[in-house]
Amino acid sequence: MTYSGADGETKEEMETALKLNGLDSEELNEQMHHLANYLEYGGVDLQIANSIWGRKNRVEFLDTFQDDMKDYYNARMEELDFNDPEASDTINNWVAENTEDKIEEMVPDNIPNGVLVYLINAIYFNGNWDIPFPEENTREDTFITEKGEERTVDMMSISEEEFSYLENNLFQAVALPYEDESYQMTLYLPQEENSLEDFYNEMNSQNWKKWQKEFMDLEGEVKLPKFKMEYEIELNDVLKDMGMETPFEDADLSKMFHQSQGIYISEVLHKSFIEVDEKGTEAAAATSVAVEEAASMHEFQIEFNRPFFYAIENTEVDTILFMGVVHDPTLD
Repeated sequence: MTYSGADGETKEEMETALKLNGLDSEELNEQMHHLANYLEYGGVDLQIANSIWGRKNRVEFLDTFQDDMKDYYNARMEELDFNDPEASDTINNWVAENTEDKIEEMVPDNIPNGVLVYLINAIYFNGNWDIPFPEENTREDTFITEKGEERTVDMMSISEEEFSYLENNLFQAVALPYEDESYQMTLYLPQEENSLEDFYNEMNSQNWKKWQKEFMDLEGEVKLPKFKMEYEIELNDVLKDMGMETPFEDADLSKMFHQSQGIYISEVLHKSFIEVDEKGTEAAAATSVAVEEAASMHEFQIEFNRPFFYAIENTEVDTILFMGVVHDPTLD
């Protein structure tokens, strides 16, 4: 959605970082629209939702941008008074509603004064295994971390079933299908002499496609720990490393709204949740892009981060009422 509103160097850098291969905004929007419709049609519970929230009386979205967001992304577009504490609740409630309450806080209670726009994507997935793990097979077992530390986990187990399996010098892998077999969870376990880092180093598009063709249907045993995780990351530095530097300094979003000078992307925040148990998988994620106004330049900056002196005075009669020194502001 952000790319649709970008132009100039901002658009070029986003295209490079996101590897859009020369697709223009209209082509990309059409592809995303078709993909979302395809993914949501199936035997799993999959919800994809988009929204764009603008600061009331400060942002005027272009009609063309609004039409594209509604037509291609079915995006909810709304202007809110960001100074009203209820604005955060409105946005966060939307995220929670579209992730089945798995992600509840996407924007802060007090929205920073400079924020003009939040663009948010939310996704929720809930699928049951095609072949569930028998609950009676779950046992406490040991999991060894990368640092060699032992953890006690609830280890699920299933055997005498046929799964798609691959083994090579680098890893073992198994695909666990959901009831809608167009969806599956594929798990890769590095060989004992290898690390996840070794796996990452070999994981490129060419090898990935090659590996997919090498899976074979075999009968075997799968042991998998039950797990439940939440994750949060700010993606600013990641995207900068991928070549998207200009949007975080001086973004050209002239295809999004009218007054688009002196703005920048201040934060790209991603939160995710996943829970895997004997029945299946529940997962949710949300990503927000915050667009802010650039702060005005100051002639100087002063930071009282060491002991300082103060005086309270009446300048009319040139009289000092109080004076003192702050050695430690945490002391009463």
